[in-house]
Parts: sequence; structure tokens; C-alpha cells
Amino acid sequence: MRHGRAVDVASPPEPMPELRPIPSTGGLYLAGADGSVWRAAGFDARGVWRPPKRCATRVEGGGAGRNHRGRYLRVNTTVRGVQKDRPVHRLVAEAWLDGYHPLLVVHHENHDCRDNRPENLRCMTRAEHERLHGHDVTDVDVANARYDFELRRDDPWPDPYAPERREAQLARPSRRAGPEGRRDRAAARLDALIGMCVSVNERENEDGQR
Repeated sequence: MRHGRAVDVASPPEPMPELRPIPSTGGLYLAGADGSVWRAAGFDARGVWRPPKRCATRVEGGGAGRNHRGRYLRVNTTVRGVQKDRPVHRLVAEAWLDGYHPLLVVHHENHDCRDNRPENLRCMTRAEHERLHGHDVTDVDVANARYDFELRRDDPWPDPYAPERREAQLARPSRRAGPEGRRDRAAARLDALIGMCVSVNERENEDGQR
């Protein structure tokens, strides 16, 4: 008995890898060294103590869409009554990789989207990821490309920087633009981003001198 509640010892716990808590779930879910996701131990709705349990994963969608939902493993999580369908590789990266950030891309080193072991995952900017796959980085929008300019903030777009943000957003290429138009817009976007970062640094220096 524990705290007056029955403890279920009929079935032994299944073998489990080293587990680490996933911060965004408040420790309710754990990520394993083998790339698995587990529900943390605790009492269920009937008051029975349950050991950590491996979560079922699945591949959604019939093909590789914009979010590659047809390739990556996903898992359902329930935190404070809210259900979310989340990619397994991002949960593992959040728990195991020091450089993880929600706005960074999590890349599979061996290009196997279902091999979610921490040693197979690496965080990088979206522009770095595009270059790695041989894509034109001018297609990367300003909201993600800002990390190439070391603008790393807990709140990347605070209100004081709204004018610079608007200027950078205006430089985004049109989907209908031709090659020359896209290059011109990419150059304008680059200038706007650099100006935004310089402005942010100047303001931070001014704040530090006060």
C-alpha cells in the first residue's frame, strides 16, 4: 500500500532505456536513449500506481506533405487536459540535446526519419538545414532565417523591434516572383535582417549602459 492506494505489482515493468524528462510536458513524459517516448510513472484515474509506460507511435498522412507528416513518427501527449499530436524526434531532442530551441530544426544525421536516438539528432537553423539538403536558402523566410544572424532571444519579436520586423517582412519574396525577382528580394531581406540585428544590438548596449 502507498498513501492508502493499491499498488499494482501483478505485471513486472518492461525493460526501459535511460530516460530523461521532457521539459515542455512538465515531466509527465520522458524521452529514452533509444529514441522512444514514455509516460512517467504515477497513479492512474482508478488510484492504481503505474510504472513508466512506452507511448505508442505512428506515422500520420499518406505522403510527405509540407510538415513531412508521412515520414516522421508522432505521439499523442496529454498535459493538463490538453491533447497534442507531437513529433517524436523533437521531444527526444528537447530532453537530450543542449542546443535545442523550439524554433530550430531537428535534423536526422543518417537521414532515417524514424531513427530518433539522441546521437542521430542535431539542432540547426532552417537556413543551415536547407543548405545541407542543397536547397536555395533564398526560399527561407525571415522568421526562421533570423537565427543565422545570432538574434537569439527568449522572445525574438518584442514590441520595441516591431519597425525592424515589419521592414524585414516586407522583403519576403513573392511566390510568383521569377528568379531575378527572388534574388532581388533575397538581397533586400538580407539587408533588412542585418539592419534589424544591428538595431537590436545597439538597443541592448544602450540598456546595459543605463
